[in-house]
Amino acid sequence: MMRQQVVGALRGRVRRFDATGDGGAVLEPAATAEAQALMQSAEAGGPPLDIEAHAVLGWFFWSRHQAAPTGTGRAKVTDYEIAVLHFAQVAPDDPARPVPAAIRAVLAGTDPLPPGTPTSALWAAGASWLLRRAEVTGDLGALDRAVGLLRRAADADAEDRPGRLSELGNALATRFDLTGAAADLDDAVEAHRAAVEDCPEGADGLGGYLNNLSISLRQRYEHRGTVDDLRAAVVAGERAVALVERLDPRRPGRLSSLASARHAAFRQHGRVEDLERAIDCLLEATFFATDDPGLPGYWNNLASARITRFNHAGDMEDLNTGILAARRAVQATPEWHADRLQYLSNLGVHLTLRFAFTRAEDDLRDAIAAGRAAVAATPAGHAARAGRLSNLGTTLLDSFSHTARLADLDAAIAQFEAATRAAVPGDPGLAGFRSNLSAALGRRAEQVDDAPGLDRAVDTGRSALAAHPPDDPARPGSVVNLAGSLIARYRRQDTLGDLDEAVALLRAGPWTARRPEVLRLAGLCTALRHRYLVNGRVEDLDEAIAAGRAAVDATSCGLDNTAGFATNFGGALLARYDLAGHRPDLVEAVVWQRRAVAATAAGHPDRPLYLGNLASSLARLCEATGSVADALEAVTAARAALHETPPGHPQLPVRLATLGAALLSRAARLSEPGTLDEATERLREAQRGATDRAARVVCLINLGNALMLRHERTGSGPDGDAAVGYLRGAAALLSDNRTAQAAVWSNLGNALRVLHRTTGSQAHIDEAIAVLQVAVECAAPADPNRAPYLSNLGAAELSRARPADVDAAVASLDQARGGIPAGHPAEAVCVLNLGLALRERYGRGGGRPDGDGAVRAFQDAVAATTGPVLHRMTAAIWLGSFATDLGDAATAADGMAAAVGLLPSIAWHGLIRADRERWLTDWSGLATGAAALAVAAGREEQAVVVLDQGCAVLWTQILNTRSDVTALAAVRPDQAARLQEIRTELEGTSITVLPEPAVS
Repeated sequence: MMRQQVVGALRGRVRRFDATGDGGAVLEPAATAEAQALMQSAEAGGPPLDIEAHAVLGWFFWSRHQAAPTGTGRAKVTDYEIAVLHFAQVAPDDPARPVPAAIRAVLAGTDPLPPGTPTSALWAAGASWLLRRAEVTGDLGALDRAVGLLRRAADADAEDRPGRLSELGNALATRFDLTGAAADLDDAVEAHRAAVEDCPEGADGLGGYLNNLSISLRQRYEHRGTVDDLRAAVVAGERAVALVERLDPRRPGRLSSLASARHAAFRQHGRVEDLERAIDCLLEATFFATDDPGLPGYWNNLASARITRFNHAGDMEDLNTGILAARRAVQATPEWHADRLQYLSNLGVHLTLRFAFTRAEDDLRDAIAAGRAAVAATPAGHAARAGRLSNLGTTLLDSFSHTARLADLDAAIAQFEAATRAAVPGDPGLAGFRSNLSAALGRRAEQVDDAPGLDRAVDTGRSALAAHPPDDPARPGSVVNLAGSLIARYRRQDTLGDLDEAVALLRAGPWTARRPEVLRLAGLCTALRHRYLVNGRVEDLDEAIAAGRAAVDATSCGLDNTAGFATNFGGALLARYDLAGHRPDLVEAVVWQRRAVAATAAGHPDRPLYLGNLASSLARLCEATGSVADALEAVTAARAALHETPPGHPQLPVRLATLGAALLSRAARLSEPGTLDEATERLREAQRGATDRAARVVCLINLGNALMLRHERTGSGPDGDAAVGYLRGAAALLSDNRTAQAAVWSNLGNALRVLHRTTGSQAHIDEAIAVLQVAVECAAPADPNRAPYLSNLGAAELSRARPADVDAAVASLDQARGGIPAGHPAEAVCVLNLGLALRERYGRGGGRPDGDGAVRAFQDAVAATTGPVLHRMTAAIWLGSFATDLGDAATAADGMAAAVGLLPSIAWHGLIRADRERWLTDWSGLATGAAALAVAAGREEQAVVVLDQGCAVLWTQILNTRSDVTALAAVRPDQAARLQEIRTELEGTSITVLPEPAVS
């Protein structure tokens, strides 16, 4: 019989008894069977009884109490108890509904129960009904009454006090879940702890009390981050499991609780054994809990643990089996059950994650559908509605990240806004909802260049942070999100105060939980690196690298996001390399960018970012080494990054710019007109699509450099004029940032100097010198780039070649040499340019000191082992030539011998064959010239040595005794990459942020 029909039948029996006084209407066996069927429909896993059903049952058992003969003993008391139990569900919700006066007095506490009534059991039973209603409907009033009844039950029952205390602890924990009242959580822990302490060792209920204690301790750890609570939760959970045999029906529930504690321990400490123990527990629980009503929860927990292991180890099997478990959790839960909607919401989150890796549209569609279904079925006012709205928002935000559909981003923002409105007073998730909203608003503002939107993102992030209790374990996540919004606003608006605030927020660590702490370190690395680029404070850069190194070290201890931390750290190392020219920084930066790519599965949405960063690093390496192999690899990585970026993606202009820059590096080293043309076209596309100021500046600079290179090779006047125009545009965009503008002025000055060389225009060289002087003036005295700017200025002054200009060139270049630290990658070219200027002045009638100074400068340039080999070799040849002019045969022989000694590094076997052949052609005759100088200096043995060296280089190429690195890369790319790293270390070459200073 349907529940509604049973309610109608019982109502009819009560009315008949009231009308006729016929006790048989409510006492006959059929009546009892109907009432029991109605109550059992809820107790057997069905939906909870509604108010109407409780009212009918209350009147039915009150009627039985009235109809039973006086003095029938326990049966009469039982009817009275059951009536009180059901009316307890009715009276508080509907005061106007009729309730027997005697029972209303009992419920109000003004009259005692009849003698013999088991008070504790009655209150506990009533609380059980109320708790079920609260869990399904979110009825906080029912929950408050349940807690009150259980407190009365615990006080009244000395015999089963541990059981009543444990029930009270469960109710208090449930109320904490719905309200976030921390006092309830503390009371729950104490109630469960008292239950364990009051229970005799070996008593049957001890395991259950330990299990409940473990759950509440874990909840408090998750709320406050107190590691002692987590440790105690694991201990209590292990004890609870140990007290039941493998086939005991209570064991699966305890295994699931223990798994939750172990899972939390993994997130805290990163110990893989904790995660493995959690998964083993849940596998056992799901295997043996065939008829356990808690089975859907075990599946849900198993899904969560599997997903965590996927995030840690990257095994797609874990992701797939986790989603399968999440689907089973949903399928095994009745439509009416309170937990089904949460399982559905969780499934949506997991499907979103898989979509990020597989790009399977079915996953994204199902994820959004699951999230929407969970929200739609959760009534307004329900305590869980806000969290489900936020989960749906997260899914839609991820959808935007992968599809770039602005509609998805707007929908995500709408869900987060709805979540913040739907949060009940005291909701512990409110701060998180605001933080998610802040992150989404920031994303949108960056997409549409919306400055007010960025302001709102920051304001919302600040309100999120203010909503967290000081010891809330979720607070670090909001700190990281707010810092991210502040950094984004700085990038858009150049507000240094935002960077300072982000740094201050992220310095407020360390945090106890491992993952938030690593995110803090990674964010601090980013913020400090940006601030260093503004203020040039070396201590900021050093702290950024220390934080970045700590972040990447932590990823090796069991935390995910290895690739993100690696690429972030690689960028900081590259910045320090630009500052000090420290060779290991460059080598390590490239290594970390390679690791970022290697750690990211094909199809992952972040993989194009990491490929682009690798391409940029390789292009810089190419600038340092002159290696076409590096240029080719940079182009390959940049093409892959562009290929994996979908059309319309907001980062598409960045990918185009990266490819253009890589093609430019290749074109600078190979005479491939098509490569240079493609570089120019890609950079034009990037410049048209770039919305971010920083991206526009980079595109304009690279486009200007590409057009200037094409002008040098083809003599195209329009290319040269356009190049200068683009560089002027870049400088105009940086009018409020003198430090960054200095670099652009230096580029522009070099371009104008090239135009002077190709056109002979005096106006161009005059403007070049003026612009380069501005670059030097814009650079602070402590700016590490000031020395290269001075070197560029000196080269331009030398190009104008008036007598006063030559003196000015020597002065500028001497100042550049004094301002560049030993070992800096630009040291070789700065000293080489100084040698050329002194040689020029010597040739114009300068004294012997100029000649000797030129020789020393050339010698120092050759000895600058951290400089590019090409510059050192050029200096060695100039040393040989100029020393010959001075009549210093020994020094000339040393210079040419040094050049021959560097030849294997120019044409080493790591280069492709075309690259080696080009260098050998350019330097043909070098060995014979060096031998002739050695003979002239009376060093016959040295002549034989240099000839042997030259022959060895040639024979090695002819015999091809070692394989081309490109062939090795095709078979073992990992070994080829390592060979490139070793070559870089052995050569001692490095690169700079600025274009390479000119060699006159």
